Amino acid sequence: MTRIVWLFGWISVGIWSLFCALTYGLFDLFGRFVARNADAFSSDPQTVEWLWRTLNVLHSLSTGAIVVVWAVVSLLILAVPWVIDRMIGPANRTPVADPTFRGPAPLARDGGVIDLTPDQYSVGPRPSGSPHSGTTPRIVPRT
Repeated sequence: MTRIVWLFGWISVGIWSLFCALTYGLFDLFGRFVARNADAFSSDPQTVEWLWRTLNVLHSLSTGAIVVVWAVVSLLILAVPWVIDRMIGPANRTPVADPTFRGPAPLARDGGVIDLTPDQYSVGPRPSGSPHSGTTPRIVPRT
């Protein structure tokens, strides 16, 4: 269930990204065109320079704003599957048995691992009649 929700979330981010890329391209094209042709608005050189600088600043701010809006909305889109994933939670999930799992991989003997035989450890409390019932076996590292 959560994989499907995450899949739809990432597909939504992909569609949103395509829309933002198209918007960014149009703003970039239009902004450069208007700034390049600032002399069409006035014949005074100082006014043309002021318009050119102003239009370039607006162009830079608009394309930067598109990137910021894209990032914020993308995070909000991905927040939906994250919240759904947290609401479902790991406690309500049923574990799926992997038929190819054959237990933990054997550890290398030369990697500083202390090998214990089954009589040197136990899982849970030791029975009172076991040979190590009151003491903890001393494990000496190999040299």
